Amino acid sequence: MFVPACFMRVNRGAKEAVRKLPLTYVFVHTTERCVAEIRKALPQLKLNAPISVVTGQRKHVTLHDGEMRMFRKIADVFGGQLPCYPADAFDVKACDRVRIVTGPFAGVEGAMVPSQGKDGGLVVLPMRDLFCVSVGEQSPHNYKVLEFGKGSRHPYHEFDNYLPRVTAALRQRLTTGGIDDGIYADVVKFVNRYSELSARTLNIESMYCSLMLMSYAALGEDCVTWIDECKRLLPRLTADLQRALHQAIMYAATGDETMARQLHGEIDKWGEIGAGDRKKRTVAALLTEFESLYAIREARQIRV
Repeated sequence: MFVPACFMRVNRGAKEAVRKLPLTYVFVHTTERCVAEIRKALPQLKLNAPISVVTGQRKHVTLHDGEMRMFRKIADVFGGQLPCYPADAFDVKACDRVRIVTGPFAGVEGAMVPSQGKDGGLVVLPMRDLFCVSVGEQSPHNYKVLEFGKGSRHPYHEFDNYLPRVTAALRQRLTTGGIDDGIYADVVKFVNRYSELSARTLNIESMYCSLMLMSYAALGEDCVTWIDECKRLLPRLTADLQRALHQAIMYAATGDETMARQLHGEIDKWGEIGAGDRKKRTVAALLTEFESLYAIREARQIRV
């Protein structure tokens, strides 16, 4: 299987440029021994192992069947005219790993190269350290995030921005029994995008699971699975502030009075909360607001 020997290079403020790759690649489904026999039998093809851009050494690269299936799917969609980039064009380890869920590239997994100021970005399939194949810009509704990039601050930014929106959604659910269309769309987008996330760190897993619990509660869906996940994580959270935030979100989603009592005990230890203590203020605000909301809801039920 041959890859067209060119890739697209985009320069800011300039026209799209095309540059030739130094090699044409041939993929063979065989063994290392048979590769040597093919090279010997067909010397006119000048088949050589590629030089790694990482190590600088010649070495045959092995791809697993799943990678090859995705690569062939992309090649079929583009009719063989693949938009390719050099292997070192992107820091793929720092990119989120995503799966495209709709459209002609459905099922393809790759690295999300974010577009500055946009929600979404370019998805590329890294072919080890040979080159990257682009499937173009993807909208946030068209992929699931499977894993956050190594060292990326994206999850903290995303989760911090989402907490006020899902809080507003749950507030509406508790007070009116429904959610406005705009807020409902935000919650559904979050649930769909992160439903298959695998978290690298305990703190990210804590925020992810507690926000998924809050989202399901806001949507009026069955929360049992996420309650169990949050309870499973709770004993492992040794950082006091992260544990308190985890409990505050759990309380907001469930109205568990035991959680509320534990949080009151923790907040009493803090004393006066400073203006810069953002996480402490978030915990205290969640507890205060949802204690009031659950008290109002209980009073209404008693009157009925």
